[in-house]
Amino acid sequence: MNWHQACELPYYHGSDLGANPTAEETTFKLWAPTACGVVVCLYATGTDAEPGAKELGVHEMRRGDGGVWAIVLPGNLHGTYYIYRIYFPDGRAHEVVDPYARSAGANGTRGMVVDLTQAAPDGWEQDRRPDIPAHARSVWEVHVADFSADGHSGVKPEWRGKFMGFTPDDTTLDSDGEHYLCGLSLRIARDLFATLPVTHVIVTATQKEQPIKRVDFPRSAMQNARFQFVDPVAFVRQLGEA
Repeated sequence: MNWHQACELPYYHGSDLGANPTAEETTFKLWAPTACGVVVCLYATGTDAEPGAKELGVHEMRRGDGGVWAIVLPGNLHGTYYIYRIYFPDGRAHEVVDPYARSAGANGTRGMVVDLTQAAPDGWEQDRRPDIPAHARSVWEVHVADFSADGHSGVKPEWRGKFMGFTPDDTTLDSDGEHYLCGLSLRIARDLFATLPVTHVIVTATQKEQPIKRVDFPRSAMQNARFQFVDPVAFVRQLGEA
């Protein structure tokens, strides 16, 4: 499909795409104007590798105006995982994560129905983000693989390029136990973080990390920093490319 053909596709003006639960029912809506059929597949867990994994049902959606496929299922399906299986006239079929999913399972392989009224913690409505003026923000972005992938980093080979690469506190150049202040040393990047004029850190994840993306930063010097982790699968899904 070229951009001329894309411009001819129907446009949907609504703001209710995705999974929208209420107390009585859950509505699924997907914009897929080139599809000839769509089904929504429901699951108990985010992946098949988790305890209690099972398929909860497959439901055929109906096409409506603007190229939107929709179905209304009974009950509030908060916490249920789902994907769409999309069929095309040429015989192709693809399983995709909802680009409008409000949450997802491990590594973003399935979307999750979220009722925000149930997900909000106590006091959420009164919560306010910190008032940090733009001139006081300094952002450092680092990729989880690049952070420790170098062979001279002193990180165990099995940890290099993974989240575990953030955890050692005794790394030296080539693990010689002496040269802490080399340009590639994680001690510079992590243990001496407080010396850097950085207030916010964004760690970009890798799709090879399975199944949980988590890092603990124990150094007290880093406790005042604000960390944000970017899941590449979810990021691509938000771009509408997954």
